[in-house]
Parts: sequence; structure tokens; C-alpha cells
Amino acid sequence: MFGDAGFLLLAAVSIVSATLPPRPIGGWRQAEVVPGRPSTANCTWKNFTQKIDHFGVATGTFPQRLCIYDKWWKSATRAGFSAAADAPGPILFYTGNESPVEEYINNTGLMWEIAEQMGALIVFAEHRFEPLSHPALCGHGTQKCFAFCTTAQAIADWATIIADLRTQHTVRAPAVAFGGSYGGMIAGWFRIKYPEVIDGVIAASAPIWQLAGTVQRETLDMQAVAITRGVSAAGGATDQCRDNLIAAWPLLHELGKSVDGLKLVSEPVKACSGTLKSVDSLISWAQGPYFYLAEGNYPFPSDYITFSLRPGNPPPLPAWPMRVACEQGLNRDFGVQLRGSVRDVRYSVSLGALHADVDWRDISGNGATLTNDEIVSSGILDLAKAVADAAGVWYNLTKDVTCNNFGGAADVTKFGLGRGLGRSGARHGARSSVLSARKMSAASSHDVATTLTVAELKPELKPELKPELKPELKPELKPELKPELKPELKPELKPELKPELKPELKADPPPVPGGQLCPTCPPCEGCPVCPVQYCNVTQTAECSHSGELDKTFSWDGICCNDALSQIDIHGVGRDIFWPPQPAFRNYTVESVVGPHGLRPGWCASEYGRDGLYGAPLITDLWSTWMEAYYGGRDHITEHTNIVWSNGALDPWSGQGVYPPGGGPEVGKPMVQNISADGSQFALILDLGAHHLDLMFTDARNPPCFFEARAIEERAIRQWCQQAYDTHAPS
Repeated sequence: MFGDAGFLLLAAVSIVSATLPPRPIGGWRQAEVVPGRPSTANCTWKNFTQKIDHFGVATGTFPQRLCIYDKWWKSATRAGFSAAADAPGPILFYTGNESPVEEYINNTGLMWEIAEQMGALIVFAEHRFEPLSHPALCGHGTQKCFAFCTTAQAIADWATIIADLRTQHTVRAPAVAFGGSYGGMIAGWFRIKYPEVIDGVIAASAPIWQLAGTVQRETLDMQAVAITRGVSAAGGATDQCRDNLIAAWPLLHELGKSVDGLKLVSEPVKACSGTLKSVDSLISWAQGPYFYLAEGNYPFPSDYITFSLRPGNPPPLPAWPMRVACEQGLNRDFGVQLRGSVRDVRYSVSLGALHADVDWRDISGNGATLTNDEIVSSGILDLAKAVADAAGVWYNLTKDVTCNNFGGAADVTKFGLGRGLGRSGARHGARSSVLSARKMSAASSHDVATTLTVAELKPELKPELKPELKPELKPELKPELKPELKPELKPELKPELKPELKPELKADPPPVPGGQLCPTCPPCEGCPVCPVQYCNVTQTAECSHSGELDKTFSWDGICCNDALSQIDIHGVGRDIFWPPQPAFRNYTVESVVGPHGLRPGWCASEYGRDGLYGAPLITDLWSTWMEAYYGGRDHITEHTNIVWSNGALDPWSGQGVYPPGGGPEVGKPMVQNISADGSQFALILDLGAHHLDLMFTDARNPPCFFEARAIEERAIRQWCQQAYDTHAPS
């Protein structure tokens, strides 16, 4: 029973008790549960009987987990709205991300904190293809089971659930969606595709303009720019910290040119190996954590980011971790001298006797000629120690790591778990190392495969044939990893190693022999073929996957089936990183993304080995499906009632939605109108990290949090009143 006896949540046909279906509910560790705050303990768990396929002929259903809290749901008039006497309060609906829904229940304070005064129903819905919310993956009727993990299917899930909840009353209840990160992306797309269902959206930290077709040259490096903001005075740290990091990488590179330099630097950076074999491994290791420290740069200790990367009970990041990193010695004036233009990546940097001249990726200096005494007296060893200690804020969260492993590629999912630990299954369980290696990085994904048209594909690779690509023919084409788990990006290959750029291929759908259909594309007039249409149409075997899906599995499916790409670079003059990712200064979006055209993909082969069939056999780095289906930049101003909020300290903020000339940079206004009526706007939190505005109120939050909350609450109430007015009984 709700706050008003007249408003009962009746059991609809499609909602059944969680105890009836065979699949268990709950069981994941609850991230960031704080005494006195609402959490999963407040949930009434339900399984919603959801359709597997909203757009085609595939039949069947699956149980989709919902957390429902109805204790505050009451009549709209009692909550202060002008509405019919029997109108219910609003529905506050969280569009589940790529993780078990508990993580968002326990962290989305905005919904919990406004629901009571609004007389609202709270609903958190889990994304399809998470471990406890997915279709059958083996047995009768499971052909092409993997193919039904798409953003369009997930958003249709949300629309179906809300429509069902509304059947409980004769008067339509307004509904407002909330989502952060990928959840913010699909929340925004929800309003764009179903404005008749969802009345407004808070889309926080939603980088939808990072797709290959929507990213712009001037926004390619915005992730690194935001990271740099967090180690500067603008982010509450110091400009000295920023400048020391800019200088450190070329100076360390020069130091590593001599055997004596490697020996001397190994002790202050606590190398487990005794002596570093290469200083490049130190640089890679030390740069690796800054993305995660920036994402989790909250004013309070939080395990929100570490929980995403590690199973079990990971330690929290400290409050303001970027500032803490700077406090490990990087706020000190080491006496670095820098001349030239950092913005052009053409400068000279000196520390004592050590000198380096930087011209984009080219570097020269005197590191190989210095004596031991000159190295020691220069101060570079003290700077190296500060750099390593700063990275230790991430790697040594448990405070028990006595030395650092620099061998091989930096594994930023390893922190505070003791020396010598191998690559962990942090994010995707056993699949994590595979997917980390397959990241579609901004400047490397296109360097290893040639462009192929459908006609050029070898017979064994054509979409109408075998489900698995031959191992020797599988290019390293990768899906983008989820926002909060981005690994370090690799430098762009030199021009002589790049594949030829070709015009985009306008491909026809693959043949459909014998009635064995690939999943149907959602209705979209004038759109290109959706990626799932490139499944293996002759694959008739039922799926045969056994065991549970990995946590965050839904992200893998989205990246494969929607060809979701997210493109960025670093080191091009506006950030702390060096060397630059692109090979040359005259890089373009096309040179960063890679060649146009269809080519063999890896998804069908990879997941087919696990008995999960239906993934596309072909991929396209420049797939325009998502841009066409959701509208892209050209049509964004047509939509209303969306708040695109971003924290300026969040790496994802730069590829969020802004009006022309807008953005998260210092000096830009907090509210930036996008639609003509002002109901769609960007909202900037100058000291906010990854969707800070969605989290619980905390006295340590910066002023921008409270300002943003007031703006969002006014918008939500306005949207709801607008919905009551529009749908008032005649």
C-alpha cells in the first residue's frame, strides 16, 4: 500500500512475484550502501515478463528484474500538482546500465531524495542481458539469442514496463527517466524515440557525441582535457601539479636512454623487478590510472568506480582522489624549466642537467650522456618518485603494496592486491582480458585490418555463411568498453602502416535463405541496415550457453550488435599526456577512426565459441546506424524535456550534448540551452565527476551540486505538471 490508500500497486498480468520464476533475484554485493540511506533493502523485487523481440517475429519472453518502491506513491494533488482528483503521482524510472541494477539503486540519490515530496513511484529496471535478466541462452527456440541485446530492444523494454505500470490507474501517470553514463545515453535516446511514453529525462554523463559519426576534431581530446582539469587549479588541485606531469614524461623518456638512468630511477619508483628494462613501461603504468581517478573524483570516499572494476569488496577511492594524487609530491616546485609551446607540442623542458626537446612524437636530449652525479643532482629521481606515488593512489588503495610491477602493458584493474598478481577478471569476469585487448581505441583499431566490401569478402567470411571467422583471418576489431572502465589508449601507427581509406560502403542486407531470419531492424525510414542484420543467416543451431553471464555482459552485446564506437585521443597539446596518440599534427577524425567500409568482425566467432549465436559477422568502424536511428547532431534541437548534465572533471564530459559553442570548459555558463523552448539544455557542474548530480546529497559536495539539483528538481516538476495538463481527462 502506498501513502494514499486509494492508490494500490495492483499485480498486473505481466508482473509476478519474484519468488515464482526459477531465476534468483539479488545476491550481488551492494555497492556504496550507507547506513540511513535507501538501498536495495528498500526494494520490492519483481520480475517483469518481457518480450525477447519487440520488432520482429521472434517469440518468447524472459523475466526482467525490477526494484519497486511504492511507499511514497500517492495522488498527484496531494503532492502539489494541479491534476485530476484520481491522478496518481509520477513514476521515477531508472534506465538500467551495463551492470547489475543494485549498483544504481544504491547510488542514485536524486530519485530517492525527491520521490517523497513528489508522491512518486520509484522503479529501477535492470538492463537486458545482465546475469539475472536475460532470455534463455540454450534449448528450444534460442536461435540467434545474442542478437537481441541492442539499445533499441532495451529502450523498448522500458517503454513496455512504463505502459504496464500505467494500467494501474485510469489517469495517465507522468514518467521521468534517469540514467548516468551509458544509462544516461539510453535515457536520452528513450526520450528521443518515445516522447509519448517518457515525459522528461535526466541524462547524466552521457557521451553520445563520441560516436565515429558524431565526434568532431575539436572534441577528440576532450577526455584528456577533463583529466587535466582535475590536476589543475580549476579542478581544486594546483597548476604546479599539472605542469610537473606535463614535464615528467619527456624527462623520464630521456632518463631511460641510459642503463645508469634506468638503474637509478628503479629505486624511487619501487620497481619489483629491481631494475626497469624500459622507462616506457613506467610512463604507461603511471599514466594509466588518471582516467579512473578523474571519473571517481568525488568529494567523498566512494567505491562506485572501484566496484565496477573489481569483484568482491574493493576499497574505495579517497575523497578528491586527483587532489590526493597531486599531494604525493607533485605540488612541489622541482625547478622545471619549460620553453616553447605545449599547445603545439613543440617545446623544450629541463630539470637540472637533464634536457629534452619535444616536437610532437619526436624527442631528442642528453639523457644518454649524463653522469650518475648529474642525474641525481638534477632532481629527476624526486620527480619520478612523485609520479609513481601519485599513481599509487590507484594501484595501492589497500596500502599494502610494497613494490610496483611495470612489465608489459599497464593493467589499471590491478590495485592494492599484492605484488605479482596476474591480470584480473575485473570487469567482465573471465572475458575481461580478452575485451580489454579488444578495445576499439581511437588511434589503433584501424591499424590492423584492411577494408573489405561484401563482394571482396572471402567465401568463408560472407555473412550468409559460417558463424565463426577463421582464426587467422580475425582482425583485431574491438567494441568500446563501458565508460567507467576505459583502458589506456595506444599511440597511432605511422602512416606506412595504416590501411587505405576507402569510401563508405552502402551494403544491402545479407540474403535470408530458407526463412532463417536475422533479427529485424527497428522501424527507421531511410536508415542504413542495422548491424544485427549481418548475422549468420544459415546458423540454425540453438544457443548452447551454460552458466551465468558475466556482470556487465550487456555492454559487450551492445557494442557488437549496435556497432557502438566511442572515439578519443590524447597528448595533442591540451592535456598532461605525452607522446601524442596521432602520428602527425594534421590528424583528422577519419585518420583517427580508420577506413570506411564493411570488414570481417570478431563478435560472431568470439561468442559463438560460448554457444551464443546471432552476433554480426561483419563490422563497420563508421557504422551510421545509431546516428540515423537516434537522430545525430543535426536533429538534436528538435527534442524537448532533456537535461544533459555533465561534471567538468569527468573524462566523459567533453563528448556530451551541448549547443554550438557550448561545453564544459572553464568560463562557459552552467546552463546552456539546446532547444528553442529551453526545456532541453546542458547542465555543467564545474567540480563534478562522473554523474555526481545523480548521487546522494552529501555535505562535502561542492556548491555546483546543490545548484544543479535545484535546477533539475524544478525541471522534473515542470515536466510532470506539463504531462498532467496534456493528458487531463476531458
